[in-house]
Amino acid sequence: MRFNLFMQKHSNVKGENRLLKYAGAFIGIGFIANTIVTIYALEHQTTILIPPVINTKLEIVGNSASEEYIRVFGRYAMWLALNYSPATARSQFSELLTMFAPEKYAEVRKAFYGIADTVEMGHVSSVYHINGIRIDRVRKEMEIHGLRRQYANDQLLEEKERVYLIDYRVTDGRFLISRLSEQETGNQAATNGRH
Repeated sequence: MRFNLFMQKHSNVKGENRLLKYAGAFIGIGFIANTIVTIYALEHQTTILIPPVINTKLEIVGNSASEEYIRVFGRYAMWLALNYSPATARSQFSELLTMFAPEKYAEVRKAFYGIADTVEMGHVSSVYHINGIRIDRVRKEMEIHGLRRQYANDQLLEEKERVYLIDYRVTDGRFLISRLSEQETGNQAATNGRH
């Protein structure tokens, strides 16, 4: 009798172990499926931004963004880089540096802070009016055309059509600048990361 009772309990324990193995396998499969669906959702999630100053929607999907998103951030970067006065140059350049790719930060930081020193010592101001932006999404670059005016002590130093190039990338929904340079026009030499 005790032997039958022992065999019955042993059988029950085996059955419980089998049930626990199936439950564990089911939970494991569910976890793997959940992970795959989450990764897929994150890579294909669309974020739509509508800031108060923009009347069109900006979309970011994975590591790509709508043309309007790229245009807005390119325009903003150029505003920070080329519309300054001695009082605002250093703070604007600091904000602009946050838009540069991490591997370029040290290089462009030195260049922009050198410009800020010159602007403050020479009382130089700059205004850049954008006339047009051309975006090449395959090469991930923007060509920005506009009129730049520079002043020193409230006297016009220069008024010239200028073209700037921005090499960019979108990483995790963030617009990052790889290079900001002035395009060579006529006898004018391009500057690398400077204006």
